[in-house]
Amino acid sequence: MATDAWEVVRDRFVRLFGRDVEQTTVIETRLDKARAEIVAVDGPRRDEVVDAQQRVWEAELVSELVARPAVATPLGEWAAQVTAMLSARPDVTVHQHASATGNARQVVQGQGSQTISFGGPGDADSPR
Repeated sequence: MATDAWEVVRDRFVRLFGRDVEQTTVIETRLDKARAEIVAVDGPRRDEVVDAQQRVWEAELVSELVARPAVATPLGEWAAQVTAMLSARPDVTVHQHASATGNARQVVQGQGSQTISFGGPGDADSPR
């Protein structure tokens, strides 16, 4: 729930288990609330919240599968797609060693993109 894949997972879950407009809205609201609880905490407490949400949604899935066994096949296919999507994310380890002397400057970034400008009109020594 706290990954970039969340929107895809959420929408597919709602399509699989939302039987009508009202139930779809209820599921969307519950999922959004669960995600908000996870995103709102950091550190060891986050693991506790994730575990609690995992238990809630596992029970929800079991209940749905008992009530609607025909959903098992599309759920299995969906789970395989999500697993592939999450495992396709690069696991990056970055090691950097940098030194600067004199008036040199450094910018260190392990991943992603960044735009840096050093100096500017009237402030040649300050990074922007």
